[in-house]
Amino acid sequence: MGFSSARLVMSSFTGIHNLGLATSAVAIGILAGAVCSGVGSYPETVASIAICVGAAILALADSALLIPYVTLTWVGCPELRRAIDWYTGQYHNVSPLSVVPQLCLVMTMVPALLRRSTGVPSHPFRKPIAIVLISIAYALIIGTLRNHLSAGYELLNVAGPLALFPYARNRARRYGALWIDSLAWIAFGVAVYGCYQYMVAPPWDTFWMVHSGMDSIGYPSPGKIRVFSTINSPEPCAMFLTLSLLAMLYHSRANGPMRIAGAITVAACLALTLDRTAWLTLVIALLLVGCFTSGSRRARVYVTAAVIVVLAFYLAPYMPGIREIVGRIDTFSSIQSDISYQARLQFYRSEILTIIRQPAGLGLGAAGVATKLSSGSSGALLNFDSGILDILLEFGIILGPAFLVGQLKLLRDLHRRAKQECTQKSFVPIALAAMLSIDASLLSANNLEGIVGYCAWLLVAVAADEVESRSSVSCVNTFAVKHRKHGLI
Repeated sequence: MGFSSARLVMSSFTGIHNLGLATSAVAIGILAGAVCSGVGSYPETVASIAICVGAAILALADSALLIPYVTLTWVGCPELRRAIDWYTGQYHNVSPLSVVPQLCLVMTMVPALLRRSTGVPSHPFRKPIAIVLISIAYALIIGTLRNHLSAGYELLNVAGPLALFPYARNRARRYGALWIDSLAWIAFGVAVYGCYQYMVAPPWDTFWMVHSGMDSIGYPSPGKIRVFSTINSPEPCAMFLTLSLLAMLYHSRANGPMRIAGAITVAACLALTLDRTAWLTLVIALLLVGCFTSGSRRARVYVTAAVIVVLAFYLAPYMPGIREIVGRIDTFSSIQSDISYQARLQFYRSEILTIIRQPAGLGLGAAGVATKLSSGSSGALLNFDSGILDILLEFGIILGPAFLVGQLKLLRDLHRRAKQECTQKSFVPIALAAMLSIDASLLSANNLEGIVGYCAWLLVAVAADEVESRSSVSCVNTFAVKHRKHGLI
């Protein structure tokens, strides 16, 4: 009965529209609350409002530049926050700039909501999306009751990227290449700054390193920073660079030398993050691209990757931080004695017991950065080193797997529909490779939310619209051929 109701709800994009409205209200509420309560500094508040106004203008104009703008807010707001804190001489643990990327993301609902009066056709992937939405709704209800404000912030991270599906529909077929190119070249800028950060250690970054209390990002001096560039920390920075490098190798319309130069820069910054999970994720993604594509596109990806590896081998002795990178790589051969690996194993043992004791889940906002907003949240854990356990802890042992199953079913349906319509220029292989490799990385962290989740869902949304558009063209052509035979047209 419940699933039948869900099918009725999701017969169109009503579920995502309603969730978009709720998410927008939460985002605006959190930003307004931050402004009224004096969270952050005055410059941060002004900057937050100005950036959101810019996103609103682009959304109302239905500009193709809205997605690149949103991507810039994800990569730029953390650095802007650090620069303002350094300039004012006061560190703020919570800032209104923290919610700006999510608010700009849900602005993508505006064009779809303005067209709602004309009717929204049902989406071909509505069933798996329904499963994901039902799981999120359940976790939101539990989280609101237990974790209060932190549940709202977590909703923005988990559900916000789903707003890309109604927005990308009928747009990605026109602007998808622009969006993926912008993702790749924004990552190039992030990588350039990341290399600069490692060699120079800018004062605004070192100010934040000292006051944030993070003990896994190196030391605040040149050559000793574990690079996080303009993003929050090394882990999301590394995963963002991984997905962007994949896009650069697979799709970038730049010519060969420019693409290779950009990819080398991104790869160098990725190495300086010292994030082993991201390195493995990139390897998995490249292998999956080979499984889902063929011909010249597969050759292009692997040849470019091979050129980068060869150049890296010869340039490695001259690369800053090569000793730390090699040392990090060596830990793969002695993983059993690695301190962080042993700590993660212990973490798994303790949190599995917590999940067994709380089978219904603790709701959104029970773990991660969102707990900063609710000091009294039940079972709060600021640093959660497992994406799988994070999902089970928040969604419960029933709807946690359902959330993952819904996402995997979406990828399966996308792959099945793409088999007949796929071309060498299709975005489907990179979308499948990106999302499945992110799923593999869930053993380390919950990369289905935040900036990494945004990038992965963006690729899937673009691929979904591409498949739908090709299916529509195929149906029209079939209809025309059939009626031409009967002399009707």
